[in-house]
Amino acid sequence: MAGLRVTRAAAAAQHPAAPPTSPGETVNQFTGSAGQLMQAGSVGTVVFNSTPEPAEHLAAPSWVRYLWEVGAPHAARFELRHLTHPQSNHISTYLLTRASTADTAAALTATLRQALPAPLLGHPVDNDDELRWTLSPFHPNTADVVEIGKTITASRTTRGDSPNPWLAAVTPWRAAPAETWTRLWSTLASSPTPILLSVGLLPFRVGEGLRANLAARAIELDYLARTGPSPTGGVFGKPRPPDQFAVAATEVLTDAVHRYTDRVFQTRVTLAGATPLPAWLTHQAAEAVSPGANTPGLHSRPATVVHPSPTDRPTAWHNATTLDFRQLTPTETLPPEAIGPVERRLLAITDLDEAAAALRAPRDLG
Repeated sequence: MAGLRVTRAAAAAQHPAAPPTSPGETVNQFTGSAGQLMQAGSVGTVVFNSTPEPAEHLAAPSWVRYLWEVGAPHAARFELRHLTHPQSNHISTYLLTRASTADTAAALTATLRQALPAPLLGHPVDNDDELRWTLSPFHPNTADVVEIGKTITASRTTRGDSPNPWLAAVTPWRAAPAETWTRLWSTLASSPTPILLSVGLLPFRVGEGLRANLAARAIELDYLARTGPSPTGGVFGKPRPPDQFAVAATEVLTDAVHRYTDRVFQTRVTLAGATPLPAWLTHQAAEAVSPGANTPGLHSRPATVVHPSPTDRPTAWHNATTLDFRQLTPTETLPPEAIGPVERRLLAITDLDEAAAALRAPRDLG
């Protein structure tokens, strides 16, 4: 495990890059104005452009693609982690790396440090106490933790010729406006108790099996979205009408066929607090990750807040403190048979654009 404390160049000039001496003291905060640029140049095979970008654009497509490029060969996992400091109304941002060996994690972290888009700076977390605090800032017995995931919609089919009694669709994430994140950062910075918001990414390639299953599911939905043959047959048989849910879901599945073809991340977004998290805060965080979609016939709510069951809380806390991706027991209100293995896989992964929707950092909280 290795990490970088991320600051702006202006903030670093005002504060030496020394780690806090205790969990309650922070000396390098992510502060500054919105006028920030992606530096022209290249890192490996990735070219950064010089177009002005908001500071939170560690979500820039080139940066997200670079994370995938450097991490995939090592099965490395990354986490962009934000921790609040109630006593100073600041937020510390960290980029953490976990790999098969400590040397690999350190080497990848050094590479990422050089590749941070200007004017961001990365300060190696060499202090073991700071790294431990970053990984586990709250006592697990009192901490509250939720995960923010994708939204799934399911419905019983109206068609007797459907191979499955249930149809389902997973709505992809889409980027929220910058002001949505600005409101969330302000809320987090002003929290009277410590809060953690973390986005974990594990890069991998989509296999042939998932691609084939997605294509088959899209064909199935497209068939049910059209007028079907009569259940009784014959010249006077009445044709089956289209399944209206299939009509709504076909577009989403067709998009998934084109979206999940190669480079993806297994993704986990964790929100945790030293005390119970209010529902309005978890909703605000979910809305920032993805404001949802207005697809008729499907849920339009933002990304879904997943509350681990009591037996799953240790697993959720383990994921947050070790950069892991252990699966939680499904807690959906839908029947288990409504969500198949394809849907469960889609709930757990994001393409580069979806990852970018969640990979933001504060810019002007000083």
